[in-house]
Amino acid sequence: EVLRRLAGGEYGGELHIDAQGIFIRRVLPSWLARLRRRHAEIRVHLHEMKSHSVERLRRGEADLVVAWLPELPSDIAAQQIATVRAFLVAPSGHAAMRRKKTDFGALREETFIGFGPQHFAHPMQRSALRELALEPEHSISVDDNETILGYVEAGLGYSLVPSLDPNGPKGRRLIARPAKLRTSEFPVYAAWRRDAGENPLLDAAIETAPQGA
Repeated sequence: EVLRRLAGGEYGGELHIDAQGIFIRRVLPSWLARLRRRHAEIRVHLHEMKSHSVERLRRGEADLVVAWLPELPSDIAAQQIATVRAFLVAPSGHAAMRRKKTDFGALREETFIGFGPQHFAHPMQRSALRELALEPEHSISVDDNETILGYVEAGLGYSLVPSLDPNGPKGRRLIARPAKLRTSEFPVYAAWRRDAGENPLLDAAIETAPQGA
């Protein structure tokens, strides 16, 4: 708190936000635009998360986390700002997607385009594949959602991806269908430490957050 006051002014200073990549690209631009219109003097620093760990938040290295969290620890406060849904995506015209009911048999010999082992969504994708009885022999691992969609559009394979759009991701050479899994919807949170001291920058960010609950 002392450091923030020395940085100058009630709203002067820096706000450190950790967020998973999809939310940096799809949620934060409009959110930060609202924040800037109200408090142009706040300097925002973004850090992309590859996991759902809140340790940087606990250590005070981040003021706010924007992420899907599998559980909310007791020392973390949060509000839901959005929902992501799981979708099966394949190249337009793929035999598996020509009918209303997905033909999973037509996907079993295809390459799976997925997140790498270090990505927080990797185990979720693998669990979903097992649930759908899809065990691909060939796969390509990448680091972000946009690259996955680009590779699928290029005809390199299929994937299971999260989408903030309730109708699924869109592309000129892409078809998306809801993945009918036991759990297909996941809450997105803005989270902060319950014991954080008075922080008007954090308050301003929370006040301008999307109302996605």
